[in-house]
Formats: sequence, structure tokens, C-alpha cells
Amino acid sequence: NGGFGGESGGKAGIWKSANILPTVDLPTPNTVVYNGKEQEGVSFSKGSITGNKATLVGEYTATLTLPDGYYWKDGTYSEKTVKWSIAKHSVSPPTRTSFCYTGDEITVAEDTDLYTVENGKATDKNDYTATLKLKDADNYKWANSDDESIFVNYDIHAFKDDGSGKCEYCGGADHYVYDVDYLDRVLNGNNTVRTEENTCIVAKSISPN
Repeated sequence: NGGFGGESGGKAGIWKSANILPTVDLPTPNTVVYNGKEQEGVSFSKGSITGNKATLVGEYTATLTLPDGYYWKDGTYSEKTVKWSIAKHSVSPPTRTSFCYTGDEITVAEDTDLYTVENGKATDKNDYTATLKLKDADNYKWANSDDESIFVNYDIHAFKDDGSGKCEYCGGADHYVYDVDYLDRVLNGNNTVRTEENTCIVAKSISPN
């Protein structure tokens, strides 16, 4: 009748079967994230299983069947189902969004295998907004948004004064930003200096202490 008691009947039959017949635990679904390949959502070796493998993001149902002579832990032996899923792969947007002006083109983001980029490069000092759009929104998602496209604000600046009188490092092998007092102590006639505002200046070919 689908339980441990079977045709033995009564509590005695249930107790006897539970202590003699092998029982099987219903498996817990695996944690699966999209990777472009077929993956196994439910692992089961005690009998037969179907519907436990897939490739694309989505909800799935695996069907499990026990061999003769085996019972589930709940006392039944008919086939059971286990729901499982493949989650979207998370994509992280660019993390650096503030750049020091150097006169060269700066790239905050460019096309990849996962997304396309509009307005991801600039040269002049200004505030900008890049648009990043997923190529496969069915199987990928942004780490910080559920939308297909995200906007990344970035800026190119002459300098940034943190209030301490010191200016931040300017990206590049030979460009640094210093406060004026520091440069007054270290500059010599061979250095090329471009003055920016009154507080900080960009110096080329001057190594920081």
C-alpha cells in the first residue's frame, strides 16, 4: 500500500519492515549557477533519475525512482520529485569611476564577451555616464541591478583635494599630483609642470617620496 507496513499489516509489520528493508534519503538539490555548460541539479545514485540536468537558467523538476526492495525514509516507495534551479551568473560593473586628467584617452569600460558599452571612453575633464548592456540577460545579471542595462557615472578631474592639503596620486607611470608647497621644495629647471588651479599641480617625471 506504499508504506513500510505493506501487506504485513499493523504496527508489527511497520516495525519489522523499518528495521529490515533499506531506506533512502531524498536528495537535496545542488546550488547551480549558469556557466554555459550542462550541469547536474540533483545527484542521486540509489536508483534512476530523470530531469536532473540542464544548461540554461530556469526552474526544473527531477524525478527519482527507487529500485525494488528500497523505501524512502518516509516509508513510501513510489517515485518522488525534487525541484531545482539554475541561477543567473552575476556580472560585476567597473569599480573605478574617478580618474585624473592626463591628456590621454581614459577607458572606464569597454565591450567584453558579456556586455556592450556606450560612452565608456573620454579624454577631457568632465563628468560622464557610460551605458553597459548585457548581451545575454536571460542567463546573466548585474551584481548591483536586475535591469538589462546599467549606467556608470565617472569623472575625469584635474585633482581632488581631500582637505589635508595633499592631492591624490594621478594614474600612470610618470604622472603624480602634488600640493604646491611640496613641489616648491623639489622642482628643478628640468621638470615640466602643468599648473591646475591654485592648490594642486600635475608634475610629470617626478617620483614621489
